[in-house]
Amino acid sequence: MTLSVAWIPFGLGYLLFQNLLIGMQDIRSYNLIELGQRVLSLLMVGAVILLHAVTVEAIYLTGLIPLVVSFIWALRRLKTRLLPFPSPSVSLFRENLHYGMKAYVAALFSFLVLRIDLLMIQYMRGAEETGFYSIAAAVADLVYLLPVIVGTILFPRLSAMSSDQERWDFARIVARWVALMVLFIAGVVALVAEPLVALLYGRSFLPAVPALIWLMPGIVMLSINTIYMNYFASTGMPPITVYSPGVAAVLNVLLNIKLIPSLGIVGASIASTVAYGMMLAISLVYLTKVRAGP
Repeated sequence: MTLSVAWIPFGLGYLLFQNLLIGMQDIRSYNLIELGQRVLSLLMVGAVILLHAVTVEAIYLTGLIPLVVSFIWALRRLKTRLLPFPSPSVSLFRENLHYGMKAYVAALFSFLVLRIDLLMIQYMRGAEETGFYSIAAAVADLVYLLPVIVGTILFPRLSAMSSDQERWDFARIVARWVALMVLFIAGVVALVAEPLVALLYGRSFLPAVPALIWLMPGIVMLSINTIYMNYFASTGMPPITVYSPGVAAVLNVLLNIKLIPSLGIVGASIASTVAYGMMLAISLVYLTKVRAGP
């Protein structure tokens, strides 16, 4: 618990520094620091294993120490770009509080859409099926990693543009390219799902394959919507960024209650795919009203 508390200031500070680097389009430094943190953590885990010093505290330190190192590294990079170095501003905090609260609620609902099914499977079907579904969700997360990275880089670039029309034109192009790439990747994953799961996790986890296949259409729709959500956020976080994931979260829970008892983890995948599709549908309806079309 002490180590967890020690993580909080460094974790939040590092997250802020990461976003500042992205906001200044210093992607090279961002990638270099991220890579350095992962490599250092991996080396420390290996050292702990080789020294036969594996404890909960030791393993936790293999994540905390690289985090502190990355925090200091990012701070040094930012000091060369920010002159004079920023100081706390109450007025700036107040100006951005409303935006931040909407972003927090939207993130909370989005988290529920993405993870509530796993909790409900645990409650309704037990640990074994939860393990199978976690495998399907982990592979799906790897596919979803591409639009998440694109969206992370896209948001500050859209925010820096002078006109909303310019933002929309750029976001629309990015959304189309992301849709094509994720559709291809998801299609390949669906086709090779069985040998892929067997290779990565072993044949004992093959019951995860049907759930993984059913998740793929949802991941494609979620990926497209992720780009649209970054566009919405760059225009000032309109209400759709909150009520879209909110509606999807409620729908996901209701469908899980209906489908998990009869279909198991496949039912959870279907519920998630429908919920992701609902978010995209709401975004498209909104865009057709405020724009010429998606």
